[in-house]
Amino acid sequence: MKFKKRSDVTVPAKVKKAKKIRTPFAKYMILVTKIVVIIILAATLTLTAIIGGAIIGYIKSAPLITADQLQLKGQTTIFYDLKGKEIAKLTGSDNIDRIMVED
Repeated sequence: MKFKKRSDVTVPAKVKKAKKIRTPFAKYMILVTKIVVIIILAATLTLTAIIGGAIIGYIKSAPLITADQLQLKGQTTIFYDLKGKEIAKLTGSDNIDRIMVED
C-alpha cells in the first residue's frame, strides 16, 4: 500500500451547507427559550450571591467559641415519679459505664 505525501493531497474547497429554513414561529420559540435561560441563570446567580453573602456575614459576626464552651458540664439527669418526687439523680462521673474498644 502506497501512501501519498502530505503535499500531494489536495484539500477540496469549503462546501457550503444548505441553510435550514426556519419558520417565524420556530425563530420566535428559539428567542423565547434563550431569554428564559438567561433569566433563570441571572436569578440563580443573584440568589447564590445573596445566600453566600449572608453566610459570610454570619460567619464574620459570630462570636468566637472557646474550648471551655465545647465541654459538657453540669449535665445531670433527674427522674421523677407521678407525684413529682425525685426518684434518682444520674450525674456524669457517678454513672459512666465505659467500654474501651480497641481497633
